[in-house]
Amino acid sequence: DTLPDYEILELLLFSAKPMGDVKPLAKQLIAEFGSLAQVISATPEALAKVKGLGEASIVTLKIVQESAR
Repeated sequence: DTLPDYEILELLLFSAKPMGDVKPLAKQLIAEFGSLAQVISATPEALAKVKGLGEASIVTLKIVQESAR
């Protein structure tokens, strides 16, 4: 079975921010950028503008992007 994009993103964010509920942030990112692929491929500068998304989360997303190449 496949997970919805926001749940995959939630799992990635939780690894960088394990002490909080990241589901709202994951859903906000999907709403703002349009899809999981667009979140992962967003520039660090664009991601840094999202409230609640810290440096560790941005690095995690960029690692996923780089490993997918």
